[in-house]
Amino acid sequence: NGGALFLKLLKPVSLSPQAYTWNLMMKNIYSAGHAAYNMQRDHFRLQITWQSDTTGTYLNYIPENGIGDKLLLQVLQLDRLDSRNNEQPDGNFDFLEGYTVDSQNGRIIFPVVEPFGSYLRKKIGNDVVSEKYIYEELYDSTLTVARQLPEKNKFRISGEYRGSPDSQITLNAMNVARGSVRVTAGGVTLTEGVDYTVDYVSGTVNIINQAILAAGTPVSVTLESQQMMQMQRKTLMGLDLQYDLSKHLSLGATLMHYSEKPLTMKPFFGDESSKNTLWGTHVNYKRQSYALTNLIDRLPFVEATAPSQL
Repeated sequence: NGGALFLKLLKPVSLSPQAYTWNLMMKNIYSAGHAAYNMQRDHFRLQITWQSDTTGTYLNYIPENGIGDKLLLQVLQLDRLDSRNNEQPDGNFDFLEGYTVDSQNGRIIFPVVEPFGSYLRKKIGNDVVSEKYIYEELYDSTLTVARQLPEKNKFRISGEYRGSPDSQITLNAMNVARGSVRVTAGGVTLTEGVDYTVDYVSGTVNIINQAILAAGTPVSVTLESQQMMQMQRKTLMGLDLQYDLSKHLSLGATLMHYSEKPLTMKPFFGDESSKNTLWGTHVNYKRQSYALTNLIDRLPFVEATAPSQL
């Protein structure tokens, strides 16, 4: 209707520190692993350590005034309660659903912003001393750049966890090739339709053999992804024209058009419509020349007899 349309940017095309959304990202959540789903509280352990420059060993504290008598878990607000949820640190990670952990998705949540950057600088209380420990590049640079600083990359998150049996396994892929999924349990190949089922469209595997789930046998899944083979309508057309002005001279022109369009109105990211048109002209001249042959024949150690082509 000619009115203005106001939009909000959810995610930029290029994720870089110069993007408007960079400072809006949550940089205090870490994944416990690709298979860390439905983590159990009773079997969860976590420690944060720092590698000492002098000994090369990992310490669970930073030897500086003000925080040297506290574990890094306590400094970073991950140990504030005891096993009975009393406000008394006990040296163990506080397993608080939605506050320090997302057990269903296997994520560790730091209850502070930039835990290894500005927050740690504030806890140390000395800008000069804190430069030895803080890792600001984790938050103002890309991960590739941050990993190129070994003198800063000295923090380590380690521990152990146990997940509850889950019959559904996400393949992290869509449009999986039918019959390309192979599932094993304890090294034994399982049978599709008997031990498991596959949703090839959404990319999920469901274990239906209850004996495998009850025994807690490790399950491994391998697959062939077809994410790069989405259904699209593609068109390639070309036209080549050539006109002979004489038996020695000809002119030509070429035109090519390419278009690609998904079959759905809402394509996936990376499968958007595209089109391109290219054109060009060319001239072709061909003639025999004995004069050029005689000229080349004058060169020493050269004996030219066949007519030259121009």
